[in-house]
Amino acid sequence: MMAAPKRNRTHPSDALHVKTRKKIQTTQLVNRLQKNALGELPEELSNSALQSMKILLDKSLPSLSSTELVGDSDKPLVITEVKRTIIDNT
Repeated sequence: MMAAPKRNRTHPSDALHVKTRKKIQTTQLVNRLQKNALGELPEELSNSALQSMKILLDKSLPSLSSTELVGDSDKPLVITEVKRTIIDNT
């Protein structure tokens, strides 16, 4: 008879465990901010709490900024489209 596989092999010091923990904490911050914005919290968050959340989110989420792609006159920018078609033969 074979032993049952271990379901949770991560340890608190494992990189995967740390990454997952950060994602959960980030999600909790975002959820709390959304509830605050929608007026669903019993009391509004203080300015210091909002600022702290902003700092933590800036560290954990990528900032969305615009990027401009510019080609060189000697080597112009070339955009190639890759199209994938799935054919169902059933």
